[in-house]
Amino acid sequence: MARDAEQGVLRYANAGVTKGEQTGEILQFVRFWKKHTGKPPAELVFDSQLTTYGKLSELNQEGIFFITLRRRSRKMLQQIYSQPDSAWRRISLPALTRIYRNPKVLEQRVTLPGYEGELRQLTVMELGHEEPTILLTNHRKLGPVELVTRYAQRMLIENGISEAV
Repeated sequence: MARDAEQGVLRYANAGVTKGEQTGEILQFVRFWKKHTGKPPAELVFDSQLTTYGKLSELNQEGIFFITLRRRSRKMLQQIYSQPDSAWRRISLPALTRIYRNPKVLEQRVTLPGYEGELRQLTVMELGHEEPTILLTNHRKLGPVELVTRYAQRMLIENGISEAV
């Protein structure tokens, strides 16, 4: 854990997180960030295993924007696959080297147990995965292209780290 003032980079790692501690890790990171910068992070992009809906609500109350995956259930997948073609919107992602540049997106407002208020849910199909990718966010102004691109950037970083290990 270190902060490089010249580059404005804050590094955080906690490889010892147990499965039981995972759901609190995002709030741990926020405390770490605030301790070292004096303010909360503006945006977090992370895996859904690191939090709960109640903790997402805490992030929102602190004014922290987030993008995370939503875990898929069988019932949710049935609802997704039953949506008519007219409910979906095709988007064009900016990366020229990307194979799956034109996925379909279904955007909905959802309420979840433990979360105060509504979240945006983006279901993305034809992104190179067999199952749809379901994003949850409290961003109101960013469009689907920006949200999907930001989450995809997180995946590229994560894949790069796993290849380096």
